[in-house]
Amino acid sequence: MELGVSKEDYLKVIYQLTKQYGSARVNRIAEELNYTPASTSVAVNKLEALGFVQRNHDRSIVPTPMAMELAEKLFKKYHFLVGFFCWLGAPGDKAMEDADKMEHILSDKSFEKICVSVKKHKPQIEKLAVHCLATGENPSEKKFPKEKPEPEIKEMETKKQYTSKILWDYSMERFERMPMSGAERCEDIMETIGEWYNAGKSTTMEELSQYFGNTLAEVRKYLTELAAKDQIFPIKGKRDPICPTSKGLEIGAKALEKHKIMSEFFQLIGVNEDQAEAEACRMEHVVSDDSGMRLNTFLCNDGKYERVITGYNLYARYRMGTYPGIMGMYEMDDNNCLRRLVEEFYHYKRDILLKVEPESCYFVLQWKSEEDQMKEQKNLWYKNPGLEWTMAQRTEDGECIPTKPFEFVFIPDDPVVEASVLITFLPAEVKKFSLDALENIYELNVEVW
Repeated sequence: MELGVSKEDYLKVIYQLTKQYGSARVNRIAEELNYTPASTSVAVNKLEALGFVQRNHDRSIVPTPMAMELAEKLFKKYHFLVGFFCWLGAPGDKAMEDADKMEHILSDKSFEKICVSVKKHKPQIEKLAVHCLATGENPSEKKFPKEKPEPEIKEMETKKQYTSKILWDYSMERFERMPMSGAERCEDIMETIGEWYNAGKSTTMEELSQYFGNTLAEVRKYLTELAAKDQIFPIKGKRDPICPTSKGLEIGAKALEKHKIMSEFFQLIGVNEDQAEAEACRMEHVVSDDSGMRLNTFLCNDGKYERVITGYNLYARYRMGTYPGIMGMYEMDDNNCLRRLVEEFYHYKRDILLKVEPESCYFVLQWKSEEDQMKEQKNLWYKNPGLEWTMAQRTEDGECIPTKPFEFVFIPDDPVVEASVLITFLPAEVKKFSLDALENIYELNVEVW
């Protein structure tokens, strides 16, 4: 059962007071949380109705076993996360602030993955947590070099500079995982406006209402707040196009970048892609810019880990254009180990192209000659994770496979990006995939720099 941040904070205080005094009272709880006794009494009544606390004959309050278990879990998360952010080099106050926010929304599964991924550093993390919680300082704090002020962004340059995730990378699932505050919803709306703007798509109040599942009145309220903050230009009608300001695009781009960092981090430690996206959607709103930068530094510079990521956002790494690479098509044995090149490989050039375009990213496999193209009477199919096989699109340049199904491998200090996907070749007359038509499965491996 998800109680929400406020109720969980009440439980933590009740747990602490019970540990210290044997029970808790409304006035003491209100004092600890800096709330009024009246509002605290209402919250305690709700917790009692949910079975998390009980009242004694003298009106004192004690947590139930279920509440004790939840509170202990929250304290465990908080203690570890404080040490973890200190280990990344964050200032003590930032480490405690971010840990306090994350403890409520980080899933147990992802928390365990983080613990396992830094298991060898646990003694150091524990030591830093104890020191920070006692003094409020981090003895391992690492300061970032002062950044030079960025030049003013011109309106005409904004679209090119802030191109981010492709339009269909977003789904409503990211907005359904937890209740959002008005500020968080505003930030998500600004991200989406910027994303659609960069993809060349105009945005209206009506479209945002349908996309987010909010009423027109609610969306109008959020847009009014964004206009007051100079992030969009004022609008009037529900069908009027919404135009972001350069300030709004910058804010949206930073939020998207933080989302990408969080998603990559969770995938790095072994969380599956869907769960990593869900966690990132929660974290992007609560993790400070400072901690986000430190996680990014950890991802980019940590020499101990390779990153294996599916559904990678190539717009974060490449500008619009065409990039060279090489490819190989390999047979696989029963253990999925690479063995030798398949016969079909010799109909293609070894060189491969990565096309990064405003609305799509894809690899192009080029035939050696028109004769090879005519000779190849089979079509290339690729495997979408969790989905059916899809036939590669044939163009004048060659056969195209989108980057979304590929599994990318990033090795620290190596500029070459490796990616792979499962492929097969089926007779040209096969237009709809079936297991009966499947003969062999190969691995297409590409390297791009």
